[in-house]
Amino acid sequence: MKYFVNKIYYGSPEVETIGLFTDDNWSGEGSFCGWYGSEYYNDTILLAYYTIPNTHMYSPKGHKHIEEKIVNEYHKKISIGSCIWTLILEADNDEEAIRKFFNEEFPDFK
Repeated sequence: MKYFVNKIYYGSPEVETIGLFTDDNWSGEGSFCGWYGSEYYNDTILLAYYTIPNTHMYSPKGHKHIEEKIVNEYHKKISIGSCIWTLILEADNDEEAIRKFFNEEFPDFK
């Protein structure tokens, strides 16, 4: 099964939050120089997240996790970093996906 990893705007702005999702039903709103001003996943489940220091750079891997949490929350709409930042994690089930997610066993940007 495919799962999706993306930065999310969830919680404190002092840390970056990286989320693990069941679906990547994307939508965008607004416009900024030809790009969407806000991007979202819709009708998805946030299985888990971890927070990392706010580095002002997007790479979800290689940082000390400040907090790790399994949440299993349905979101009608949740703000994400960008659809171009979506990373795909493959797993047989939710439990394996969460373990791989916390261990950062997913591809990084090339």
